[in-house]
Amino acid sequence: MMRLRSSSHSPYVRKVCVVAHELGIWPQIELVPTKLRTENPEFWNDNPLAKIPVLTTEDGTTYFESDVICEYLDATFGNRRLLPGDGPARWRALTTMALADGVTAAGMLVRQENMKPAERRSSELIALQTGKVDRGLNRLQRDVANRSSDFDLPGIATACAIGWLAFRFGDAAILGSRDELRTWYQAVAARPSMQATVPVEPT
Repeated sequence: MMRLRSSSHSPYVRKVCVVAHELGIWPQIELVPTKLRTENPEFWNDNPLAKIPVLTTEDGTTYFESDVICEYLDATFGNRRLLPGDGPARWRALTTMALADGVTAAGMLVRQENMKPAERRSSELIALQTGKVDRGLNRLQRDVANRSSDFDLPGIATACAIGWLAFRFGDAAILGSRDELRTWYQAVAARPSMQATVPVEPT
């Protein structure tokens, strides 16, 4: 049994969980809820950066960072059907995955800033990061929503990014007038792997 350090609302953990569902290996994974701001030497040993997700394989090997874990699972259990092994298609896929993760990270910075008392918020930072989200979503609409493809790693990364942003900021704020992106997202969000991993607030 593999162990996955996780939280109930992390978009990066969700990517790994969606991949596991898509590959049919979800029963082989045990979720280990992990708090990030609590002293935990075992967790720090698994990942010195104290970030989730972290996957521990049956032989005790640990992998961290969601894209690394997703590629490991795809290569080990999926015969690389979710991410090309080489060539131009691989580099395009990795670039799209990086864009989706970057959009998520920018959204997280906006949320963190908005959670501060009003007098301590930086309107410049919020505008800067919101611009990244908006431009990134526009590019994802062009590169992901408007192409015909299976639900591969770039698509999974994009869907999890949109899912988290919509969870935190609302569908209207994120999808807005991006009709193609909305149509694409609504279709993939209905997949069993996405339905099984909908983010929820921690209890």
